[in-house]
Amino acid sequence: DHLANLNLKKNKGDKKNRKFRYSVIMFPKLSERMFHYKAMKDIPVIQLAASHRGFFNNYYESPNGYRHQAVEGVTTLFYLTDEGRIYYQDPWLLHYGYEIASPDNDTAFIKAVSASASTLLVLDDKGRMWTRLFDFDIRGDNPYFHLVGVYADEDTPSTDPRRQLRDVSSWQEVELPSWAESLTSAISIFQTGEGNDARELRIEGIFEGKIGYFKKEIAQNVSGWVFFESNYKKELEGENLLSFHHKVNESRAEDYDISFHNIKEIKRGKVFNYYFDLNPASISFGKKGKAKLYTYGGVMHMLFNNKKSYMGILEFNDDEKVFVHIKVNSKKKKIKLHRIKGKDFISSLLYNPNKRVYREK
Repeated sequence: DHLANLNLKKNKGDKKNRKFRYSVIMFPKLSERMFHYKAMKDIPVIQLAASHRGFFNNYYESPNGYRHQAVEGVTTLFYLTDEGRIYYQDPWLLHYGYEIASPDNDTAFIKAVSASASTLLVLDDKGRMWTRLFDFDIRGDNPYFHLVGVYADEDTPSTDPRRQLRDVSSWQEVELPSWAESLTSAISIFQTGEGNDARELRIEGIFEGKIGYFKKEIAQNVSGWVFFESNYKKELEGENLLSFHHKVNESRAEDYDISFHNIKEIKRGKVFNYYFDLNPASISFGKKGKAKLYTYGGVMHMLFNNKKSYMGILEFNDDEKVFVHIKVNSKKKKIKLHRIKGKDFISSLLYNPNKRVYREK
């Protein structure tokens, strides 16, 4: 099907079909009336995956091992396009244009996707399997969580940027069972309990002439794969991995000229291999100045727009960290960084490019 069939315009068809389309998008008319919207009308969606992380999963663990309790549930709809890219939406977000970097530095061409409890499982066109712990809150994009210090890895929330630096989860490659006689693109993942590791991975295949599936826990190594014969399948459902074409995508990461505003008297520099979902990006300024830029998407990040607005944390070599508002002009390959105060996080994340709603320090 095409996402054009899931757009926000009122459908003139039968009421049953219209109700289905509206329920898939979750809050269509509200978004259409309140926010400027550009629908992905011409991009075919070839696969959907729905995820919910709630009280059954109980908590997720940060890279530092700190347990963040599931105060609220997070529901996410992921959709895979025929361009091998993944986008996502959840009931509290405003549009479809939330992007996710592909594995292998955003070059992997995704062929299949599954999701459970905010964990993505994908296969790329080279026949590689990847997982990533991901949703809007976990990634660090929720402005409220920054404002009240929920992202800090400690019992007492802090709005100190040194405490809220998110080491955003990256893609992890999963080694497939080499002893399988055949593997296909039919994959699935589901939660089995609490925490990050309570996930089971499955992939369809053939072993000893029998059709079934291989499964293992996400934290197990390749020896953890176990085969189970299907009692009802007479033929494979997925596409054989050997028939994949080994296509790759061009990474969306690029080099940008960067200007600094009210930040350590620095004026200009260069940021390398920048794409908002590839963290951190390296910055050079002056003769020997170095820094790292961690970017978080924010609520108003729009697809198909040359000018995008984010927030982030700028980390210098002397361990100083500051909150910044990030204005990206992808057409001119320029980025502006404005220093902001912690209490202005929400206004910066809801930033309208036509208004100056943040207060510079």
